[in-house]
Amino acid sequence: MHLRAEALVLAIRQHGEHGAIVRALTAEHGLQPGYVRGGRSRHIRPVLQPANLILGEWRARTEDQLAGLTVELIHSRAPLFAEPLPAAALEWVTALTATALPEAQPYPRLHAALDGVIGAIEAAPAARGWAVALARYELLLLAELGYGLELDRLPDILRTGGEADWTDILAALRLTGEALESDILTDHPVQEPLHLADYVDAITTQLISMARNGKVTLVGHSFGGLAITLAAEAQPELIERVVYLTAYVPVPDLPNAVALASLPEGQSSISGAILIGDPRVTGAQRINPRNADPGYVEKGRQALYNDVSTEKDLQFAAYCNPDLPLAVAFDNAAGTADRWGWIPRTFIRCTEDHTVPLMLQDRMISEADAATPNNKFEISTLPSSHSAFASMPDRLVAALVSSFPGDAATG
Repeated sequence: MHLRAEALVLAIRQHGEHGAIVRALTAEHGLQPGYVRGGRSRHIRPVLQPANLILGEWRARTEDQLAGLTVELIHSRAPLFAEPLPAAALEWVTALTATALPEAQPYPRLHAALDGVIGAIEAAPAARGWAVALARYELLLLAELGYGLELDRLPDILRTGGEADWTDILAALRLTGEALESDILTDHPVQEPLHLADYVDAITTQLISMARNGKVTLVGHSFGGLAITLAAEAQPELIERVVYLTAYVPVPDLPNAVALASLPEGQSSISGAILIGDPRVTGAQRINPRNADPGYVEKGRQALYNDVSTEKDLQFAAYCNPDLPLAVAFDNAAGTADRWGWIPRTFIRCTEDHTVPLMLQDRMISEADAATPNNKFEISTLPSSHSAFASMPDRLVAALVSSFPGDAATG
């Protein structure tokens, strides 16, 4: 690993007698940690001041190793630490950023905003000149991490910026501070990563309960196709039909989502454009449904809701879970011909789907039919995006009703 970039110093921690571990924010490579040899020396210590702009060079033998970091000062903010309010603001905004952001995930808008806040603190003759910028930065950080506040809750100064009196400024800081405290600056319990079996267990519990009134139809959308396949494999005697709504259909030769998405027919999918960070680092396929960037919002609409308005897209996106555990995509989800394979099944094709392309839908239908030639898919088609429930719910309901005679459980 070799990286050379300008960066804003966020946090410094002494390491050993002479060294320091530094966390700095780059525009294109996100938060980067590094070990600075001699970081506590009189020569380097003034360079490693929070809010300073440096030219950093990170070197490591492997991606997992803490990189060695050499630094060159570009611009110092040290004089600001002689004044109590600017010093407190710089220490807060840099520590907040270092604490909140995951490593190695680019947040270019946050980098630009942080640079702007620090510049405002440096240029303004009084705190009133930069306090609004600080509150708006906190609001942006919340939004970038998926905790955006509802617009109707925001005071005008957070929506538009500009000058304000201290009453409004303190109210804005109180609002963002409460959100940071509840969503970001809190201890979240560490949980074991979820696997596909966890989803299947939840479905099976409901399935057994509902089946007291007769056989159940399972409906799976997108990745839900993996879960309903395994649930059907586990309890075939309880199931009337399985319905795949533009969903993944694993088979023994293509047993998981990674194998299916890697097929040539899946290469036109644009869903990767909305992923945030490296899934190998985050452990999840992560999106930010509350990202306020219009460009990102439009990418999400095109991938998931391309046949609805932006306003409606935002309404549905607000209910999206930001993380899909990475293991779910790799877990074996294939059913067998003797259990899953004899259950009647329907596939609802969505012709304008940009996440699971139509060619991939048809390939999965073909592979499943080849695996169980005596029990092939019944097929319906809707001229919809990946999310027919958002764009044409009435037509989707009609397609579902026509596919099964009994009750339905959603997977």
